Amino acid sequence: PEVNGAGDFSKNSLGDNSLEAEKWDSVRKLPRGKIVDSFSGLSRQVGFDGRDLDGITTEKDFQEDFLGQEKAPIFKFPAGANAGNFMHDLFEHIDFSDSSNWESFVGEKLKYHQYSSSKWTATILKMVEQVMTAELEPGLSLTGLDKGDCLEEMEFHFPLAQGSLSELVSLLPTGSILHKYLTGLNDDDCIRIEEGGYLNGLVDLFFRSNGKYYVLDWKSNKLGGSSEGFGKKEIEREMLTHHYILQYHLYVVAAHRFLKSRMIDYSYERNFGGAYYLFVRGMIVGSEKGIYFDLPDLRTIEALEDYLVTVK
Repeated sequence: PEVNGAGDFSKNSLGDNSLEAEKWDSVRKLPRGKIVDSFSGLSRQVGFDGRDLDGITTEKDFQEDFLGQEKAPIFKFPAGANAGNFMHDLFEHIDFSDSSNWESFVGEKLKYHQYSSSKWTATILKMVEQVMTAELEPGLSLTGLDKGDCLEEMEFHFPLAQGSLSELVSLLPTGSILHKYLTGLNDDDCIRIEEGGYLNGLVDLFFRSNGKYYVLDWKSNKLGGSSEGFGKKEIEREMLTHHYILQYHLYVVAAHRFLKSRMIDYSYERNFGGAYYLFVRGMIVGSEKGIYFDLPDLRTIEALEDYLVTVK
């Protein structure tokens, strides 16, 4: 064809007329489901919307207050949606490695979320110090992370096919906690994906340490309002009861797909480090309280990924 526009464009560069617009089948139906769904959307089917459950005062809480049992200051900090938003905003934007600015930053965030900075700065600062300096694993604490190795609020989309997660059970290793979670759901709670589309989500923190990549989620749940509620068994029960097990497995699938598409010679076993859920109110330096960690085996992640994206 001529560059000045006088050429004949009725035929393509191969000299034929083979390039045509796709014709839709006349009986093709429009999808009835959501084009984009989220973990919160999926978990609403079982009566939970994915948010931190620190806004519900239990009868036990009332009894403890009535009996005058002393709670640690962090458990007296208000609960609810605003408190959860404050905690997430705080940890999303704080400089992990520069403790000299923590106190002033905490005060600013308290004021922004309409809490008294004079009343709560010391309490929140102490919590931040525990979270930042606690060893998540030998040699790994948040204070040691460089800004360039952290990505906050990492958004993802990946294909989601129609199906019921109960069908996934037989495809999973029986020893996996995802298998334990799914077999623990009753028939009414089995999460069903009505129509294909895309799954959307936000990972609180995606970070790299010593050549491995991790996903991390902040949780501000009160867990009964005392440090005793943040032990290993109590945390696992919270993870199972409130569907966080499913949530982080979806996050791991998203991270796995992302890394596969970006890294040369990527290996899940070599390059992925695991998933952390930090229940920040209960973390104590020198202990594992408030820390949940799992590194799902590759078979589990591949089975989940294949099930989610494959049209049945």
